[in-house]
Amino acid sequence: MRVHPAFHVSQLKPAKSSPLVPPPQPPPPPRFVDGERVYTVKKLLAARRRGRGYQYLVDWEGYGPEERSWVPARDIMDPELIKNFHNEHPDVPGPSGASRGGGGTVTSPDHSFLPIPTCFPVS
Repeated sequence: MRVHPAFHVSQLKPAKSSPLVPPPQPPPPPRFVDGERVYTVKKLLAARRRGRGYQYLVDWEGYGPEERSWVPARDIMDPELIKNFHNEHPDVPGPSGASRGGGGTVTSPDHSFLPIPTCFPVS
């Protein structure tokens, strides 16, 4: 009897820790600024129009690609993040004038289900 060398994804199990598969590093803990959790941004990856505004796909420092999330432009307080993104991607549509001025955080009230509600730029 010949058996096809494939198997269903339900047969997969998580790998145990070994020298070939080291345990994953825990994500960095949040910082608190004005009583809100703050996380570090590695990079803005994409932009999309939603309603009357824009959202940016944020790659968070210390987190894997599965934790990337779309953040509304109005919540990104650091205009340099948006400005740098549009300088690197001039063909991507975005708001004129980038974003409002202010500090270096992204806020997301009442989104406790998101692992990373706020951010800072990384140099």
